[in-house]
Amino acid sequence: MNDQQKKEYIANRGRYCPYCGSSELSVIAGDYHSTGQYYNAECDDCHKKWCEVYTLTDVEVDEE
Repeated sequence: MNDQQKKEYIANRGRYCPYCGSSELSVIAGDYHSTGQYYNAECDDCHKKWCEVYTLTDVEVDEE
């Protein structure tokens, strides 16, 4: 996956395959590490696979 494909995938919030543009995506497995959460994803149409990386970017106070 090139840098442009990564940017488009993130801008589209991971809703479309970064390779073929399909919306038919599956999350295969997830794992948590101290550096973030990692999810293996696959396109159900072109069968390409990639890893999504999630990190903590903000926190909000819940005032009840």
